[in-house]
Amino acid sequence: MSAWNKTCTAIVGGNVEMEMAAWGFCLFVGLSIVFWTLALRVKRWCELPSIRVGPLEVFRNYYGMSILEFHHENARRAKACGETCWSIGLAHDTRVIGTVDSEVVRHALVSRFENYDKGPRWREIFKELLGNGIFNADGEAWRRQRKIASYEFSKRRLREFATRVVEENAAKLLEELPGTVDAQVLFSRYTFRVIGEVGFGVAVDDSEAVAFDEATRLSASRFVDPFWRLKRIFNVGTERQLAEAVRGVRDFAGRVIREAPKDGADILSLYYRRGERKLLVDVVVNFLLAGRDTTANLLTWALVRLAEHPDIVARLREGNDPDYVKAVLTEVLRLHPSVHSDFKTANQDDLLPGGVPIKRGERIMFCTWSMGRQPDLWGPNCLEFDPSRHLDRRGGGGGGGEFRPPKVEVFPAFHAGPRLCLGKDLAYISAGKLLVDLLTKFDFELLVPPDEVRYDNGMTLWVQGGLPVKFTSRRRRRRADSSS
Repeated sequence: MSAWNKTCTAIVGGNVEMEMAAWGFCLFVGLSIVFWTLALRVKRWCELPSIRVGPLEVFRNYYGMSILEFHHENARRAKACGETCWSIGLAHDTRVIGTVDSEVVRHALVSRFENYDKGPRWREIFKELLGNGIFNADGEAWRRQRKIASYEFSKRRLREFATRVVEENAAKLLEELPGTVDAQVLFSRYTFRVIGEVGFGVAVDDSEAVAFDEATRLSASRFVDPFWRLKRIFNVGTERQLAEAVRGVRDFAGRVIREAPKDGADILSLYYRRGERKLLVDVVVNFLLAGRDTTANLLTWALVRLAEHPDIVARLREGNDPDYVKAVLTEVLRLHPSVHSDFKTANQDDLLPGGVPIKRGERIMFCTWSMGRQPDLWGPNCLEFDPSRHLDRRGGGGGGGEFRPPKVEVFPAFHAGPRLCLGKDLAYISAGKLLVDLLTKFDFELLVPPDEVRYDNGMTLWVQGGLPVKFTSRRRRRRADSSS
């Protein structure tokens, strides 16, 4: 007999009718608690701002693969009402405040950084996958890891080492061409190898790439699934799939640690020397995910965009304008940011720019994908792919202008403030080197029309179903043209 049954029996003295009445009373109390909890959430949801979306709308658009367009429309509706934010109500979560307002983004990521963390909700959702790694940590745990990693990334030795690793792996990848391939898989393999050597001092293969993809997608789906905790208890459905994927990911990380040297110039070695040995598995998982997904996404969407702009391809093939290469990559990230949305949780009550109050425990969601499509941030041609918007014509860099980085609050693709992405420079180096070498040696043809390429659901912007591309040697192509 359970403790609850014993309590009820003691109260009613074993009388069946009394016991039924007691159970009815307990059910009434329980339902009342649920009702008033939901009522309080609805009350908060119905306060400012006036644009509000409910859980069924979020659920339908998430699984309908249109969540980005959905929030983009919410941003349009909010701006039409003269507001900076909109409210998102989820039955199983606190209120989320969506925004594309650059002042709100700067407020949360820079000006009031100490008041906004990943928060317990985020950490719980990604706990199995990311553990206590830097991308799932807050407070002192985050500061300690940030200090270790930033020290290593700032060293000239690592930058020189990373450049050599990038050049070697770019050359290896080009040896696999020409031919017809899934470019997304190709780029994933490349970035997996680069971050493996730079981060851990060991060559890694992409044998567990599917497990990584599954683990991130299923973890992110918890945000809209009100039943995920229940499914985790009974180990069924998506939670069973997630557990299997996470087990594969963390087993793979364990093998990397066993094979990796502990006295090199890489990040893992520094963690090891600093005595953070309990974190090593989390370090491998966090950096592999960050280094692989984001840069592979960037390269994949670069091909999609460049397929429509042969003039930009021709200019990249000149290979002597690093400012222009960086501008092209930045423009890809403006329209296709690898992390399309991010969240921050308020540690204390606050007032956001525009007069929107946020309570402790509520979250801000800044929609980076939608921000890249806002005319007030990027001008009336914001939907056009135009790398020149990131060039200062007065600078004269490479003959086409000096690269001018966008303001972080307008372009938070690499985050902003104290959490600014440590791997930003590595991403530009590894993506830029491979892209220029690839275009210099090969012509490419997308085997699916660019306007039919779709996003997949997940934490990062993968292409749904992959990106089939035919690569043809330019030397062979030029010979064929000349002979005809």
